[in-house]
Amino acid sequence: MPARRPQSADLFGKRPAKTPPRLDPLEEADQIALFQWRRLMVPKYPELRWLHASLNGVPLSPGLAAKMRALGMTAGIADVFLPVARGGYSGLYIELKRAKGVLSDLSSAQKEFVEFVTAQGYRAEWCKGWDAARNLVRNYLEGKLC
Repeated sequence: MPARRPQSADLFGKRPAKTPPRLDPLEEADQIALFQWRRLMVPKYPELRWLHASLNGVPLSPGLAAKMRALGMTAGIADVFLPVARGGYSGLYIELKRAKGVLSDLSSAQKEFVEFVTAQGYRAEWCKGWDAARNLVRNYLEGKLC
């Protein structure tokens, strides 16, 4: 049996530690699932066509991050927005966290944003996983959150 080749180090001479696989989906996987559900449900809820996401959580190079800030990307803006008025609200903002997320996972900027838009007449919630976000959107559209 041939000898195993030694593992090569990364550019800085260190081998990255192996991390155990996640048992809960990443936030981005939950957001993808929410938007897949949206595509299926537009015939039932035509307003879902306008459900959209901010790209605040996308990793960017320093140069692109600076450009995006110059173009108006702002820390703390919620992940998902539905610009549909229902039940006295002007629209629905959702800050999506992983299914195992907790309220303390919200940054101070995210908490500040939720408080601000709530005071402006929007519904703003944080959701643990895409199931919770889907249920929130459905209940909002059906007027069950008032």
